[in-house]
Amino acid sequence: MDQPQSPSARERKPRIGLAEILGDGVSAGLIGASAVALWFLVVDATLREPLFTPSLVASTLLKGMPATAEHAIDLTMVAAFTALHSLAFIGFGVLVSWVVDQFEHTPDLPLISIGVFLALEGGFVAATKLLVPDVAAVIGHGFIVAGNVFAAVGMGFYLRDWQRHPEDLAAAATPR
Repeated sequence: MDQPQSPSARERKPRIGLAEILGDGVSAGLIGASAVALWFLVVDATLREPLFTPSLVASTLLKGMPATAEHAIDLTMVAAFTALHSLAFIGFGVLVSWVVDQFEHTPDLPLISIGVFLALEGGFVAATKLLVPDVAAVIGHGFIVAGNVFAAVGMGFYLRDWQRHPEDLAAAATPR
């Protein structure tokens, strides 16, 4: 026997599935992590030594070393940072993908990018103040903000262009 549905349950449109949210989140997260990594590779190669930033952050976070501009590059710390950074961005990407899925239609790029940037910047500021307070001063706050902008825009482009809301797909398939 069919049970009556509430009006809100009948009106709720189907969303993309969990697998798509996870896939989109992993892809968006890796885009964001890659954007930040490439940005700091350019900054480090121009102003310091290549791979300075990931080595410094991981050494400070994992080994408790002080954050100094004279930090020596440790490739095992670069590898550890790359893994942790990628996993953090993947988790963040999955969360953002789920949030985007909650909209009736896929939001516009500026809304996604601004939301992602604010969340990234807020999370980064909170994490650094709690875990590694001296790192941001050594790396440079402006470079960090720029890296987060690149990550937010990259993730926003991906989620805007590839998120598969059924309503958006139906509208795109309808001839005009």
